[in-house]
Amino acid sequence: MVIYFAATGIFFSAFELVARPFAHNYTGALMFFSLNTDQRFIILSQLAIAIWSGFFTSIISFISIQFFYRCLCLFGGEAARKFDRLPSIIWMGYPLVIASMYAASVYFFCQPDEDSDEYLRNEILRNYNMDIKTIPRFIMRPYDINGDLRWRNIGYFATGLFLIGFHYLVIIYCGLIMHFNMKHELEKFSIPQRKIQRQIFKALILQCMGPTLFLILPAVPLLMSPLIPPSLHIQISWQTGWLYSLIQIFPPFDSIAFMIVVVEYRRVIKKQFSRGTPKNSSIHPSGTGLENDISHIM
Repeated sequence: MVIYFAATGIFFSAFELVARPFAHNYTGALMFFSLNTDQRFIILSQLAIAIWSGFFTSIISFISIQFFYRCLCLFGGEAARKFDRLPSIIWMGYPLVIASMYAASVYFFCQPDEDSDEYLRNEILRNYNMDIKTIPRFIMRPYDINGDLRWRNIGYFATGLFLIGFHYLVIIYCGLIMHFNMKHELEKFSIPQRKIQRQIFKALILQCMGPTLFLILPAVPLLMSPLIPPSLHIQISWQTGWLYSLIQIFPPFDSIAFMIVVVEYRRVIKKQFSRGTPKNSSIHPSGTGLENDISHIM
């Protein structure tokens, strides 16, 4: 799961080079678009930015799976073994299902129409000197010119809120259970396993902080500003695509978190950079092979 999660973060970052996403917030609207403006591939560019946005939720859902799995390891060893073999493949595919749901909500609920294009035409021309019709785009505009709800766009906001909110509830619930019960449950484990369990729990907390700081928090002002009621008369004109640069910090942050917190990973890294390898470097001071404990619980 650790390798799979790291690979997902790297692919998410690399796919940005293909999708080239950008965003612009205007009063009551968010335009999510691609800088690939070749008219021959406008539909493919739309699909690319929709898929890229789906990886956003797949990362959160995968973290929730890791918290759930760690709960099973801590409180029910037999239940954790159900992650082996075929069930493990199913669980690994779960984030892809969540990513597909979110990408589909973007693609089907946020297709541009004449009203939304006309609303943003001058704003896009003034800021980017581009004709809005030539841009692969999705437009999130929950209110029309009269202040009435546009239910198709509301469907996108509801889907995103549910997918992200549900998985954060799983993370918080499992995290609190492990935090308040870890001391008692760890008495069932050997000393090396206790250390590994504590280290991995800390690493999971850092893993949760990564997407929260670099994915969720930067996206909140982008996604929430269109929901401001028109009656408040708050004028907005933000070129918000630069916030996506923060997302590129996430993949290395995730890997570094595990390398810093989990002692055995630090030992392996030190081995790679040291000239000689100590004879007993793979043996824990207690006389128990720590690698065996890691392979048993991971």
